[in-house]
Amino acid sequence: MTYQTYILQTASTPLPWEELRGKRILITGATGLIGGCLVDVLMAHHPIFYEVYASGRNVIRARKKFAPYVHNPQFHFLKYDVTTPLTCHIPFDYIIDAASGASPNIYNSDPVGVMRSNFLGTDHLLDYGVHNELKKFVYVSSGEVYGEGTGTIFHETDSGFVDPTLFRSCYPSSKRASETLCVSYAHQYGIEVSIARPSHIYGPHFTESDNRVYAQFIRNTLHGDDILMKSTGSQYRSWCFVADCASAILFILLK
Repeated sequence: MTYQTYILQTASTPLPWEELRGKRILITGATGLIGGCLVDVLMAHHPIFYEVYASGRNVIRARKKFAPYVHNPQFHFLKYDVTTPLTCHIPFDYIIDAASGASPNIYNSDPVGVMRSNFLGTDHLLDYGVHNELKKFVYVSSGEVYGEGTGTIFHETDSGFVDPTLFRSCYPSSKRASETLCVSYAHQYGIEVSIARPSHIYGPHFTESDNRVYAQFIRNTLHGDDILMKSTGSQYRSWCFVADCASAILFILLK
């Protein structure tokens, strides 16, 4: 099937969509792989009886990505960097926080920025929600919170090893801290929070800076280049198609 077919299929999933009637939904990181797919699904649902606010930092990428929705009155683009406080004064009913640098080359070049976008971004959004009667917050975390794997099956209650003295740990450590921040807001302020932990997500519309292995392989194929293996290829990974990931996040949001 084509990507659009998957989007239409996901948009027709039997969920309690009525919960969204008349509501405002903010999706941060909307120009990224997961956030962009969530926007596509919400805009493909019929009827659209809610308003979608897609936020991101890259306006040029947003114009290209969201061109089909630019004239739809239910769609709004919000230029926003999550490392700064949110000051738009829009009473969002739902926030899905999918803003995060998830590419290994960013961990190497800007680990401080990775930590700031994860932890500060979560704090700014939750603080905004507390003061603006947010109905529910969904944090898109990561399977990396489970730490170093051993090749065996892990469970949701597991907490694996992460070395906090490695700059590569900027991603899993800040995701872990952000999860704790979420449950702390829930405990202290009574705000409803759910956490999603996607593993390795693949699909179209990944960004030009995405250096993950599947993105590299696809670029190699499209350019007619040889596929370059940078390891023995013996690692175990949990892979999930982006439309399935979006479906799961909406399930978590609504149920």
